Amino acid sequence: MVKFAFIVMYELRSINKTINELYKNIINYYNADVIILCQETFENDVNNIDLFDKNVVYKRMYKKPCTKEYFSNIVHEHKSHHTWDSEFGLQIYINLKEMSKVMETYKNDYDYFISLRTDIEFLFPLPPENIFEVAEKGIYSFDPDYCRFWGGWATGVFIHKDYIIDYLNCTYDVMSNNELIQAFFLTKYTSQEQLINFAMRNKNLSFKFIKNLNLYFIAETLKDRTTRHNPKIHPEYGVICKYIKQCSEANENLKLWNKGYRWIYENNEIFLKLNET
Repeated sequence: MVKFAFIVMYELRSINKTINELYKNIINYYNADVIILCQETFENDVNNIDLFDKNVVYKRMYKKPCTKEYFSNIVHEHKSHHTWDSEFGLQIYINLKEMSKVMETYKNDYDYFISLRTDIEFLFPLPPENIFEVAEKGIYSFDPDYCRFWGGWATGVFIHKDYIIDYLNCTYDVMSNNELIQAFFLTKYTSQEQLINFAMRNKNLSFKFIKNLNLYFIAETLKDRTTRHNPKIHPEYGVICKYIKQCSEANENLKLWNKGYRWIYENNEIFLKLNET
């Protein structure tokens, strides 16, 4: 039996709207424990963290530190069109690093750590537990079409315990080393996703893929805070989403699910295939 933990990081976006779905589709679905380390961002965060009221083994929220102090070594000139070294990008790397410290206590207690944002809408279930009983251990991420041109999904969704510490540390290791920063700068990439891919290669890490996206990023209102790309109403489905193409892609996969396609593991990938039995 595979043992899971859901690691809740970053900001508690849309949590009042999504908490029941997170329990249904992740925590209860995998009988997962919950490890929370979030950045205080919204007015009610100190209360909203308590919406996670079952299976919680660790819970802490902290105030965002000064990025200039945390990454005091960074000396290159910041360009406003970059996302890899923007304020919100640096806060993500900090959160990953801080979670790595927490994970030193828990890294051997679970087989896989599930990492997903809180502002998500599930359209159909994630791959079931038995997939991970047969799948080669690794770092499994989505491979959606909508974001490939800016670097892909670029975050682990199911991270095997053998890789969790290196995964959580890899961006900090780059951002705290000016030689590595300059090496990335010379690639002329500008996105946070491309920085994460670069950081993973530096640690000899790579993604295995879940080929069909089953969720999309949501917001409670069109005025909700986002780092980039304001929420929109999808022209076909009438829902609030962050990326129109992401929502469309997930709904196309829902059509496959409704036709009887189910998750399988084959050729080192997880994807939907028509169930003919």
